[in-house]
Amino acid sequence: MYAPDLSRPVILPRGTVTRTITVYDGASEASGVTGTYALFDRTGTSVASGSVSSGSVTITVPSDLTLGTGAYEVWTIASPTGIGAVQRPVIVSRSLDSRWNLVGHAQIIAARSWLAQAFPSGRTSWELHCAAASTEVYAMLVDRTRWASEIAYDLWDPSPLARPALFRALELIHRDAAALTGATQFEAEAARLAREFADWWERAALTWDSDGDRDRDTVAEAPGGVGFPRSPPSGVR
Repeated sequence: MYAPDLSRPVILPRGTVTRTITVYDGASEASGVTGTYALFDRTGTSVASGSVSSGSVTITVPSDLTLGTGAYEVWTIASPTGIGAVQRPVIVSRSLDSRWNLVGHAQIIAARSWLAQAFPSGRTSWELHCAAASTEVYAMLVDRTRWASEIAYDLWDPSPLARPALFRALELIHRDAAALTGATQFEAEAARLAREFADWWERAALTWDSDGDRDRDTVAEAPGGVGFPRSPPSGVR
């Protein structure tokens, strides 16, 4: 059974970008993904399109495409068969591109130098944990901030997002270490990092731009957003 990976929200900058769709065949990544791609503005007008080869297509996002929410993309997958059309909402941003991780291996080692010598079997970096953490931060950014509204907001400065991504990546690493070793200190540190992650979303202020008017608010105060739950994530004590 083929299934596209839809885990990370789509945040695109204006200009030339390469979009990629990953399709899984069970636990393995399918090769030779082909089809067509189209990007639509908030009125439903197609503003960019192209042919998909090996799961990728290069398009030019118009320089005047409205920032914020409302745009969407449609992938029409020809091969592998059985998937058909995949439609996804798109956020247009000057400052952010969700193709890239918000934290990387170097930041992990800078925060915990001992992790440079503690990779899981068969791994040489912490990039998978960084990718998982970045995907979660992007998802929360879309669900719980001004991007949850229909107003044309853009995130003015994305650099603060590196901090929660680091907290979450380190939490995931320590949870894996606890599972592999049974050491309670790893579980305790993972729980502390989970609280740091939740506290960041409660306290952090982000700067937003709407047609040149900039405003700053916490996630909980964001118009259209729903804030962050005060209780720790499920399973965290």
